[in-house]
Amino acid sequence: MLSGAGYTPGFAQRLAKDPNLDERYRIHLLSLRDLFEQTEAFHQAVKSLPPLRDLSQIKLSDLL
Repeated sequence: MLSGAGYTPGFAQRLAKDPNLDERYRIHLLSLRDLFEQTEAFHQAVKSLPPLRDLSQIKLSDLL
């Protein structure tokens, strides 16, 4: 999830048409206001995130 300032409607349209983007992932263009005030746009973006795993259950030896 990224946040920035100054996204224009034209940028959002060009981004949606970019052939290099993986369609499995949904992109949310959020403002800093969205992050700090946890707006509806923020909550919609959070719903798109995969669930976090409990990393304490992972053995380092399994990763090597």
